[in-house]
Amino acid sequence: MKRFLLYVPILITLFPSIYAHTLAQPLKAIIIDSCTTLGSQIASNLASQGYQIYLAVNKPDELNDLCEQFPTQIRATSIDITKIAKARNTIDSLVQQLNGIDVIIVCTGICPEEARDNNLKKDGKWKIEKETLDHNVLGCTAFIQKGMLHFLTQGYGQIIVLTSLDVNQSNTQCPSYSASMAFLSNYISSLQKLCQENKNSVIITEIRPGPICKDISANASFWHIPIEVIAYDICQAIENGSTLVYSSNKWRIINLIRHYMPEWLYTKLHLPQVHYSR
Repeated sequence: MKRFLLYVPILITLFPSIYAHTLAQPLKAIIIDSCTTLGSQIASNLASQGYQIYLAVNKPDELNDLCEQFPTQIRATSIDITKIAKARNTIDSLVQQLNGIDVIIVCTGICPEEARDNNLKKDGKWKIEKETLDHNVLGCTAFIQKGMLHFLTQGYGQIIVLTSLDVNQSNTQCPSYSASMAFLSNYISSLQKLCQENKNSVIITEIRPGPICKDISANASFWHIPIEVIAYDICQAIENGSTLVYSSNKWRIINLIRHYMPEWLYTKLHLPQVHYSR
């Protein structure tokens, strides 16, 4: 036994990564999602990597099976994104319960079914537009800013925000959604530059997906991206410390073509509108 102990320092020197991994605390993440499907897939992927996760969603009961699958790693709580002050306090509470935080993922953007109507004379149109803007602009910004406060205080961290390819294109089905995504993208870009100027270790990542197929059991069409692909891309963005990710590569190419396409041709082709509904 004594002879074995003599070799311990040598083993530690030869295998520093193993030694460091043994001592390392598990990484911790908070996922704020307006639709439990994507959030649960991200949580499942991160839990497989050893993360401790809190899912903040509208309907936490829908995540009971997932929490039972990872009883020591995933917990779910209710959050009302429209009640901003209370929601921000909830984030503070979750950070305390996790005893710190490494990653905050914000997937709260919505495009309600009722909003996908280009009839500007429709009764109640303003109410729907306002709900979309409150959710996507005020709600998302409140969470991003709260995450910034936590990470600037502890000196490191990563915020991941799901936007849309609509940040560069108009969306006739839901103008308020398109406008809100453009706002978020600009806000994220501004914070990224601010972090670079201040030379801090906070990473802010923007994920721009194409149309999302939210039904895991269904086969995604050519245009739609499966939930699993977006969740994988988000996890890769965490691992790589990326600042901008297009999901998927197919839509990265399509977006490049759209950017240089004449407006009249883009309108005539009737390409699918990009949105992430609740």
